[in-house]
Amino acid sequence: GKFLVRGGKNKTTDGINSQRTVVVEFFSYQVALDCYNSEDYQSALKFVKNSSKRMVSIVEGLDF
Repeated sequence: GKFLVRGGKNKTTDGINSQRTVVVEFFSYQVALDCYNSEDYQSALKFVKNSSKRMVSIVEGLDF
């Protein structure tokens, strides 16, 4: 994927406040799902699941 947003100033106006936002663009929705479900990514998640609070959303975007 390609990192579009990683940190920087942010202000939560509705919902749960997050100190950091990361947006990653993938070639397709399916590629994003495949990346998340990959053995390598799931293995890496073991290191952060108990050390951070995360909210992950995989969202299908629009083609321009």
